[in-house]
Amino acid sequence: MVLSKGRRTVVRGARLTRGAATVGVPALDRGRWTVKVRYSGDARYRALPPTRSGQVTVRR
Repeated sequence: MVLSKGRRTVVRGARLTRGAATVGVPALDRGRWTVKVRYSGDARYRALPPTRSGQVTVRR
């Protein structure tokens, strides 16, 4: 997962298990962040381009 806002980028990885992954998100600065998620592939399946994207707004 890649979170980006302006020049700041935060990258987090996760291990896929039985079709699901859990990603811990760090404390983010206030504002709107762009989120992109992709599957990087493994020995059996090829990598995919970003498969989902969206925005998250942090309010604190």
